[in-house]
Amino acid sequence: MDESIDELEGLKEFTPQLGQRYESKDAKGNWWEITITSENPNGTFCADVDDGFGTKWSKVHKSNCIVLPEKEDPPQTWRKIISPILIDILIWTFIYFAAFTDLLFKDKEPAEGSDHVYESEFILGNTTWTVIWVSILAASLLLRVRHCIARRNVPFGVMPMKTEPHHFGHDVDVYLCGTMHVSPGSIKDTHDTIQAVNPDVIMIELDTERLRDMKQANGSEPEEMYTQELQVNDEVLSGVQAEWNALIPRGDIGPWTLKYEEDNPFGLDKKGPSLNKEAYVCKRGETSFHAKTVVAEKRGASAVIVIDDQEQPLVGLIGTGGLIESFKTLWQVGTVRHPTIPTFLVKDENAKINSGDLISANLKYDRVPPPYSFWKKLCRTCVITCSGIGVLYGVIRWVGVKVGGEFLAADEEARKLDKPLVCIDISIGTLGAKLKEELLPYPRHILKNILWWMSIPRMLLTRILFPLQGLDLPAQMIWAFCRFQIRTWIGFVLAGIVTTLLLSFIISIPGYFVDKAASAGGHEDVGRNFDKFFPLMLEIYIFPAIYWGLLDHRDEKMYRQICSQVRRSYPRGKRTYVAVVGAAHINGILARAKKRGM
Repeated sequence: MDESIDELEGLKEFTPQLGQRYESKDAKGNWWEITITSENPNGTFCADVDDGFGTKWSKVHKSNCIVLPEKEDPPQTWRKIISPILIDILIWTFIYFAAFTDLLFKDKEPAEGSDHVYESEFILGNTTWTVIWVSILAASLLLRVRHCIARRNVPFGVMPMKTEPHHFGHDVDVYLCGTMHVSPGSIKDTHDTIQAVNPDVIMIELDTERLRDMKQANGSEPEEMYTQELQVNDEVLSGVQAEWNALIPRGDIGPWTLKYEEDNPFGLDKKGPSLNKEAYVCKRGETSFHAKTVVAEKRGASAVIVIDDQEQPLVGLIGTGGLIESFKTLWQVGTVRHPTIPTFLVKDENAKINSGDLISANLKYDRVPPPYSFWKKLCRTCVITCSGIGVLYGVIRWVGVKVGGEFLAADEEARKLDKPLVCIDISIGTLGAKLKEELLPYPRHILKNILWWMSIPRMLLTRILFPLQGLDLPAQMIWAFCRFQIRTWIGFVLAGIVTTLLLSFIISIPGYFVDKAASAGGHEDVGRNFDKFFPLMLEIYIFPAIYWGLLDHRDEKMYRQICSQVRRSYPRGKRTYVAVVGAAHINGILARAKKRGM
């Protein structure tokens, strides 16, 4: 860390306590929540990092530990807690009486010669109700017209986060750039916002793992943040780390004798002679790094050195790949377990490696994310597919639409302006754990979901029809739709149809089997009713849980990451920040900033 916390005016030095949670900055400038686990003899600390990968830091200076910002909303009075609930009850009471009583309808005598026993008509008449609804929609439209014609120096979806002047020792401007991940216009909005604002720090709604994967899929040259120095005889080479290296005890490794086999250049011979704790050298080829390492380990190797091929895609970190890659490895070597020996990829132009040479290294992996197990990959794939998210984005990508191009645009602008790019979203692993927690039927979750459904009419009025505060999300979505290309429209519609059919099929499976079982037992009515109402009840329970797990929890995390970046910037003078996030997250972040400040 370049700057010390003591430089912050008004903050005093403190000693981190064991077991307590703090914030700390890594070498890339990203702030993470950490838990202090032990103290080293030199006065530094060991810590567990809350990044979803189980990362551990072995050397954290006390000057790089910051007390966490307020995690919860400030205490509220009973009046503030009960008021929205009472408003929701009044709205639903009005809806009930309006729909099922004579408040809006009155009985009418059946027409002469008609078999109908009951007929009704509007008390105010159809014309009056038409005028009322048209007036409401017109007022909502005029409100949006006023917002759209207002002068602005940034795109429509950009919202400022208000902060007190000189609250951090200098003026601060924070802008949230709302985007739609499949809209080509989001890329232009990101470019325009960054160019207009010229921020000191750029933040994006990704974690470091997803950003790395997106850049690699886009053909960008990977950053050398997972490199490892290797000592080969008297020469120092740079090797790219593997994910499973994080599972190996750190420290000095080697020296080992290098072994290269001319008749087995790609390391695929499972029946080769024993390697006797040698470091096996092979070429990259088409076989996965994971499979090469497993084969070498079975033959008794202590490490694997892979010589790169310039015709193969660039690699910033050797990974085990997705679920399909794991199945390929299972087919090739008969296992999907993680290797227990380290693997390094050495650039071809720098590799002067011969059999008999000695290799050693001091293994450092503080920033290397440990790999997911096969079963975690399988569960994650099932959840993403069954929730429809994976299918939705998969179909959109299949028709050639780029998803999340605004994040790559932000990365490009950050490099062009030489500004730091910070990832502020949670990892996939953490997201899955939070979603699983929200889906469990605890009493507090059931009560929270009931209150969520009760607030729907109020949210419809204050966020859809008359959004007086925050981002006008419906207008932003319509503006994003208007900038769709034909290919985007085709992909979006096709993805919506496929996702809807898939979710309908998955939700109907339990009802189908219960119906068959009940029919076989002579209880056709029970099975028919279950098959009819179970999908509806499941949707009623799942939708709020998905909102809390996938949207609200990420709003909380991104808000806290933005606060961390703002509060940890020390240079004098005015500071400006831009956070590129999905439009659906902006109002949640702004609401937290209004309650808690920055």
